[in-house]
Amino acid sequence: MSPPSDDAGPGPPRTLSLAARLSFAVGHFLNDLCAGMWFTYLLLFLHSVRGYSSRGAGLLLLLGQVADGLCTPLVGYEADRASCVRCGPRKAWHLAARAWAAGKPRLNGLPCCTMDPSLSSSSLAGLPRRLPT
Repeated sequence: MSPPSDDAGPGPPRTLSLAARLSFAVGHFLNDLCAGMWFTYLLLFLHSVRGYSSRGAGLLLLLGQVADGLCTPLVGYEADRASCVRCGPRKAWHLAARAWAAGKPRLNGLPCCTMDPSLSSSSLAGLPRRLPT
């Protein structure tokens, strides 16, 4: 017996309740809010810590946004085509993304390959390395 599919099939499209649509809207708003905060931090990091010019930091951010805009429909298309026998459609992509997100925080603390080893994260933030005794 195959698992139930969340695809509507050849019939008329299903409509979502108002509560479901509002939930999606709130989630999308919060996603955009977090992305806006991340992009602000990225610009400050590239300019102040990595030493990129304002134009270079902006162009690098633009390049990332263009790549995201091009890849998102392709990944969506592949996610719609793929299915996991035990989990149903799109769940394999979701599980892979969850595994990647769970391992990603471990990469955040690694020093950059071109960063001066004498710099610490506290000195980059303008904080003293140790409290005075």
